[in-house]
Amino acid sequence: LAAALSLLRRSWMEHERLSYPMVQIPLRIVTGAGGGSRSAGALFWTGFGLTACLDGLNMLHAFSPSVPALGAGYDIGLWFPSRPWSSLSPMWVSYRPEIFGLAYLMPMDVLLTAWLSYVALRLSTVIRVALGSQIASTAYDYQEIGMGAFLCLFVLLILRAMPQLRSSLQFALRRQREEEGDEPIRVRLAWAVVVGGPFFMVLWLHAVGLPIWLAIAHLTLLLAVAIVYARIRCETGTPSIYLFPFWQQQSLLTNLLGSQPLMGAGGRGLVGMALVGGLSRGVFPELSAYAAEGMSLAAQTGMRQRTAMRRFLIGVAAGLGFGAALYLGVCYAMG
Repeated sequence: LAAALSLLRRSWMEHERLSYPMVQIPLRIVTGAGGGSRSAGALFWTGFGLTACLDGLNMLHAFSPSVPALGAGYDIGLWFPSRPWSSLSPMWVSYRPEIFGLAYLMPMDVLLTAWLSYVALRLSTVIRVALGSQIASTAYDYQEIGMGAFLCLFVLLILRAMPQLRSSLQFALRRQREEEGDEPIRVRLAWAVVVGGPFFMVLWLHAVGLPIWLAIAHLTLLLAVAIVYARIRCETGTPSIYLFPFWQQQSLLTNLLGSQPLMGAGGRGLVGMALVGGLSRGVFPELSAYAAEGMSLAAQTGMRQRTAMRRFLIGVAAGLGFGAALYLGVCYAMG
């Protein structure tokens, strides 16, 4: 994934000139850019204090219910108890002041599109219920629509980056050595990983029990969602962890084909998909955004791309090792 993002870097950073809004926070911390006045400092500590007070009271309330607290949100769908408007519930408004600070970095047109689209989708559910459809609304509706949008965006991103991808591939296939500039990963190595990595993963998934075609389809969906998530973060600065249609990397295959074609020999295919299910629900896509944003942070601070990528990969390896040890320790201790 890091190799694929390194090949997309020039297209995103130098040709499309994405703004990478989330990078501005660590950039100011690292470089001290922006300075600051007394009023700005007072405003910061006021916002920090209000947020800490709200979250602190919610935490205390969880341990001691007698402590008054505002809570984390409110379902405004409860205001409409009668059908078809009752289908709006759940429709949560979260009490999270930090959202205002993070959303400040996002373009206004993106913010407008986000809430307007959400309201339009919820109203479409009301219309469908009014027409007689039986719909059990949940907090995670429209995931299937989101997956379709992600796949369309993935295709568009690859097509848009095709000139740069073609150029880097031609460079990688040349026999003579040429200066390639400051790249996070050597172009030849990046292409080798992009081609060889998925090939190895397909073989591993097949060994676990997935049929070859299913391993290819599932891995493609995983990578597509991760790359599109990274692009959304790099272009809009949206900080949400679950800003992707989670579970759909597997649910799409199940909904489209049914479970029977996915079973493989003796049902091992379904067991294999359950084994890697965390990649469809956890923070795997978010890691791709960290890698892409790290490339932008390196460029804006003057750090060599290769140095930043090396530190990123060291951090990933150390985190995986520590996480695995911690996970096994908890399992053996707690059962």
